[in-house]
Amino acid sequence: MEPDARTEEVELFAKILHHAIGGNHERITRFNPSLEVVGFLPVEGRAYSGELMVVGRAVNGWKTCLHPPQKFADEAFARQYAEGVLSVSRSEEKDCPMKSMLDEWQGEKKRIPPFFAATREITKRLGIANDIKNNDWASQLLWSQLYKLSPARGNPTGELAYRQRCETYNCVDLLKVEIKRCRPKRLLFLTGWKDWARNFIDNLNERTGGYIEALGNLQSENHQTRVVVACRPEGRRLQDFAEQVAEAFGD
Repeated sequence: MEPDARTEEVELFAKILHHAIGGNHERITRFNPSLEVVGFLPVEGRAYSGELMVVGRAVNGWKTCLHPPQKFADEAFARQYAEGVLSVSRSEEKDCPMKSMLDEWQGEKKRIPPFFAATREITKRLGIANDIKNNDWASQLLWSQLYKLSPARGNPTGELAYRQRCETYNCVDLLKVEIKRCRPKRLLFLTGWKDWARNFIDNLNERTGGYIEALGNLQSENHQTRVVVACRPEGRRLQDFAEQVAEAFGD
């Protein structure tokens, strides 16, 4: 995509930082004065062609710097930080940011997180990547999060989550911008529906039983996206999990 394709995302993210986070820093840190947050923007695999966009809840630790929410009250700093987060989501000309990230995790922990272990099996079931012996399969993905700001560990809760959803500049709209730009054929939320994806996307059919919690279609600008919301994959039988997701996508 052209170099400035993500300008709208960066500008909206900077406004979220400044208005939603910096403008409410006293509320956000009221019960945790030492809170620091880390920012995230979508990571796009070098071979991404629109086949699969996968969304998590929030990063559990990330490469960008931690800062207290009050720092984002400075509009210039918020903009600078947003640009820095974008640079981390990209890579050098010959590298794939998704593959490099998984290679790094495997080097440190000798395994990849359950989120990506499940995604790997799903890409195989969908026929997006047949060879999953190395991490080249991840180059086919676009990876995002519901919440773009989170603590150093764990998911955002309380005011930190609320302000990202409900302020004038918010992560609900930012996700819509991402989907519009990336035009995925399949959109997978590995987040759970209740209290998570339901706050970010409308008009899906809720399901009970099994691993699939909601599904439906998004139609916009002559493009249709199949949407599947699954529970978190931790502790699940990965082959069964991937099979249910593939069936929900109609593959």
